Amino acid sequence: PQLGAVGAFALGERLGARDLHFSLGLGHHFASGFSFGARFTVFHKILGWERASGMQGSLGLLTGDMGGFRLGAAVQGLGPALRFREVEDPAPLRYRLGVAHTVDVSGQFRMQNSLDFVIPRDNYASFHVGTEWEYAGILALRAGYRRSLLDDGSVDGDRFSYGAGFRLGEYRFDYAYSPKDDFDPVHRFSVNFSLAPVSANRSVATEGDLA
Repeated sequence: PQLGAVGAFALGERLGARDLHFSLGLGHHFASGFSFGARFTVFHKILGWERASGMQGSLGLLTGDMGGFRLGAAVQGLGPALRFREVEDPAPLRYRLGVAHTVDVSGQFRMQNSLDFVIPRDNYASFHVGTEWEYAGILALRAGYRRSLLDDGSVDGDRFSYGAGFRLGEYRFDYAYSPKDDFDPVHRFSVNFSLAPVSANRSVATEGDLA
């Protein structure tokens, strides 16, 4: 009902929402096998006739390959509060722990399965399960499942999502589709450009594709 939404519903209008993000990420791979990364994002959000801009940062740590398994941890949503007119909304700080397993199926096909547990500051905890089928490091098809948990451990909601990715040289193009229970489905498009050479065995998946 805030942000003028009451008036929109009273008139029978649809309340649209769109986001535009620009991110810069830096990472370093240590000789020990660990990798560390940071990302800085500037964004512009549109909610109905309201608009707001802001910035956020993320930090992440990834272990080396342990028999096909990798462990990761990240802190996301670091930044100042977002303000829509006089309404201030804190940055969506969240902590993420995960494990991924990669298998070379046959030839140039590779499958990666992942499990993440997410603890947000202002919402219920959730776990995410995802799978990605990749061909030759160029084309990827993805599917994901998310379950939100209440404070007592009971289920708050389930959500499936689907996506695909394509890599052309140093460019990566990604699409994700996420249905919503009470709103129109979310379509997410992204274009990524790497300033460093991309290894042949690097996944074309991008963070958050199936969040």
